[in-house]
Amino acid sequence: MAQISARARAALYGLLSARFNTLLSTVAPAYGAQPFTIDFLSAPKSVNFFWGALDPDDLEETTVYKLPLMTLYSSQSANRHAQKPATFAGVVRMGSDVVLSWRAGNANQDYEALGDALEEVMNTLADELAQRNWVVSMGMDRGPVRRGQQNWYQVLRFSFMFEVLA
Repeated sequence: MAQISARARAALYGLLSARFNTLLSTVAPAYGAQPFTIDFLSAPKSVNFFWGALDPDDLEETTVYKLPLMTLYSSQSANRHAQKPATFAGVVRMGSDVVLSWRAGNANQDYEALGDALEEVMNTLADELAQRNWVVSMGMDRGPVRRGQQNWYQVLRFSFMFEVLA
């Protein structure tokens, strides 16, 4: 059986779980940001790592969680039939959302530094995947900073595009 999205997701998860926390603890101070850790190894029972494209507002109403948190999910696949014979020869897009949080209060604080550090970390991981013979591109969308029930929060959406042959 061909593994399409599962192969790309496994490669990304393997690298995230092995390198994300260490990289962020190294990179964040250079941006004047406080690093945090994600508990990858307790998945699926982690309180700050979740499989799937979950909305933070829905989590707040239904699930025990801890901010900052990360999600990992498959968001798109497209078989371009680029190579024959192959069951799948195309692109798979993986998504990883990071929900950041700041203490409630007035809005006059730096909301960019931690996002900048995360952008560098995720780009470094994409480069490492490329060195492992994955063709990967990475992009990031920063959502607006919003007021939650108790904190300010922001969702950063990372998109990893993989070339997959299965």
